[in-house]
Amino acid sequence: MPANRDHELVTVIFTDIQGYSALTQQDESRAVDMVTHYQRIIADCTLAHHGELIQFYGDGSLSIHHSTLDAIHCAIAMQTSFRNNPTIPVRIGIHLGEIVRQDQNVFGDAVNIASRLQNLSVPGSILVSQPVAQQFLNYPEIKLKFLCTERVKNITAPIQIYAVEHEDLIVPSPNEIHRRNPIYKRPYLLVVSILFLGLLAVFLTDQFIDARRNRIMYENNIVVIPFTNNTRDTSLSYIGAWAGDMITQSLEETESVKVVSYRSLATTKTFEEMGLISPLKQIRTLKAQLAIKGNYYLLADSSFQFTSSLVNLQNNEVLIHFPIIQRRWKDLSDGILELSQRIAGYWESKGQRVLVIPRQDAHRAYMEAMRYLAKDYEKAEQALLKAIQLDSTYLDAYLLLTDIHISLNNPHHSAIADSILQQIGKRFETSSFSTKQDRMFRLYQAIVEGENENAYHILEEDYRLNPEDLFINTSMAVVALQFVNEPLRTLEILSEISPDTLDFESNYFARDRISYAIQANCQLGRFNDALRYASYYPADDEDDVHLGLRTRALVMAQDTPGINTLLQDVKLTRDQDSYARVLYTVSQEYKKLGDATKFRYYASLALNEYRSLQGYYYAQVLLDLDSSAVAMDYIKPIYESYPNIATLIFSMARCYLQQGDTAQARLLIQKLQENKPEKYDYGQSYYYQCLIYVLLGEYENAQLKLRQSINDGFYFHSAVVDNDPLLKPLFNLPGYEDITHPLRN
Repeated sequence: MPANRDHELVTVIFTDIQGYSALTQQDESRAVDMVTHYQRIIADCTLAHHGELIQFYGDGSLSIHHSTLDAIHCAIAMQTSFRNNPTIPVRIGIHLGEIVRQDQNVFGDAVNIASRLQNLSVPGSILVSQPVAQQFLNYPEIKLKFLCTERVKNITAPIQIYAVEHEDLIVPSPNEIHRRNPIYKRPYLLVVSILFLGLLAVFLTDQFIDARRNRIMYENNIVVIPFTNNTRDTSLSYIGAWAGDMITQSLEETESVKVVSYRSLATTKTFEEMGLISPLKQIRTLKAQLAIKGNYYLLADSSFQFTSSLVNLQNNEVLIHFPIIQRRWKDLSDGILELSQRIAGYWESKGQRVLVIPRQDAHRAYMEAMRYLAKDYEKAEQALLKAIQLDSTYLDAYLLLTDIHISLNNPHHSAIADSILQQIGKRFETSSFSTKQDRMFRLYQAIVEGENENAYHILEEDYRLNPEDLFINTSMAVVALQFVNEPLRTLEILSEISPDTLDFESNYFARDRISYAIQANCQLGRFNDALRYASYYPADDEDDVHLGLRTRALVMAQDTPGINTLLQDVKLTRDQDSYARVLYTVSQEYKKLGDATKFRYYASLALNEYRSLQGYYYAQVLLDLDSSAVAMDYIKPIYESYPNIATLIFSMARCYLQQGDTAQARLLIQKLQENKPEKYDYGQSYYYQCLIYVLLGEYENAQLKLRQSINDGFYFHSAVVDNDPLLKPLFNLPGYEDITHPLRN
């Protein structure tokens, strides 16, 4: 049966009687009396200061405390007692860290470091490590003196050593500690030969260790992993994500720091467990070289203790041990605020803005929304509304709710997004926004107003700061492609994160990035590159959007065997609607290529499938095949029931034009103009007017309406403008490139 193992954050005290072995040889009876007296003092002091005595090792002892302050007072009491008759020469070392319990024993680096400190100390002294010293920055009654930094056996990182100053204690000199360090004890004949090199190494280490650490800190991406819950209470697991999110926000407000956004972290399916699993695949996708890792513990006095460190993920080297923060439950928000500010303080601050910590129950609801983002917008929205209800000052919840409604991309949700932005403007002082919040607020305003070029430039501010952040990089690629129609720029942005690093099993953005890359390559005529990207997509989990893009690439490559294989596979494994949609896509691509024979062949196959399905595409295929009378019979009753839907108005216009009734088509152009909503149309009405003018052969008017459409916020999605065969007559006209690529004007 395996032994039980429990992890705890404790303060470890190691003690030892110097010269005990020699005394035993000289006077065994006196030695026994001394160790008996020594053990009684150790036991009494440990009990009096709320500690736990783990074990005596003959002339040594190991004890632990859950309070570092108790541990220091206990050690001072021990040394004070050892000064009394008979005097006992005891050395004490103290370290704060994580231990592992196994049965009745404890193990871990914390025990080893405390033991090494005890070995370096002198009788009557107490040596402590930097994690212990950091606990007493605000305790003037505990006086500590920094002595030196030493490397010790079996511990990778050097240890900063402090001595406790007290009237009953001895403070050793740095030279005394250095002389006692066994790793520097060499055979006599080697001393002279290595003395100079040793001194030089110490000098160079002191000179360059900080510079090296600073270079690593500022030049590499940092990911803040949700803190690990060591409270043994799973209901408190949300605190880890709360701490991680707040630290990330603090770092986003610092100078020259590249930090992985929490939106990037939230794209992973394993988001909830990031602190518990080996995040190797996630790190590759997130392009992080450094991680801030942390733990939190529930102590005996019901307070929470947070430990954290900056780790080099390439070699697991701990670069910084951040200060340990301890707070009671009622002050947990203040504790997380202090933790965030202390960590961010290791980098240069951009300004004096104070991070606003939301209520913990509100942040818990916010994290729930983050987990639902890629799966269920409705549940994400409900969680955010709950967060706002719990904390009406929680700006990030308002912004994420705005993001959801913008992403749903229809007039109703755009109006809701606009309403939320107006609420933010009334409820919050924009001067209180963080840099990140200010950019997001301006970005959403630009999108809601249809100012796509402005939105591109605002997001570019974020992108320039950290082009390898997965969320920002993917968002920038989308905006470059769909807002300003720059497929080449899209590919440049996507290339910052190689598709070879994408984890399709766990990352929600992986599929989207492949789809955008295929669309961009198709627009540029790079069909081989498009097919190469398509090969990354999991074959057993291909959605209709990606299937359509892969179909486009195959037609552009004029890969007839590939097209036929794809059609057979879709017919066997998917529903009739998917099969009909692929046939329709093939027909449209051949139409754009000018291959009338293949266009009509695949359009006829699509029509056969759509006869039983009916729907919008049934009418479009009928019109493509010049069956306007049948199309009119199908569309007109629907149009009469919904006379103000732009797509139906356009379809009716196509029917009239095929029947030679240009007057009715012009009336429908007028109707599209009159029905155009004042807001949230985003160029749709203008675009359908443009298409009707193209069919009328009035290309100058068509270009005018196309320009108005794009200026009104029209999205360049995968079936419009350069991807729309109906617009083909405009492609080579003067001015078309300038109209359809706003950044080039």
